[in-house]
Amino acid sequence: MSYETYFELIKAHVAEGKTSGNDQSEKLINFTRLNFQRMKRVYKTTITNEEFHVLLHNAYTLDKTQSIQHEIKELIKP
Repeated sequence: MSYETYFELIKAHVAEGKTSGNDQSEKLINFTRLNFQRMKRVYKTTITNEEFHVLLHNAYTLDKTQSIQHEIKELIKP
């Protein structure tokens, strides 16, 4: 099972006020709710490899652009 599938499963359990397994005690339901909150926080505070590569590419491109602009300014200095 992928993490995304697991996330959706836990999300459904929380919405229904349930937990996985046969023991549907309030204690385990609260643990499920707590763990789901933690999972959502991870989604909010992390980035994927693809997002990271985009950030690196953009930083590199910006750095190159600024470097070229600096070189142009140096060339046309009076």
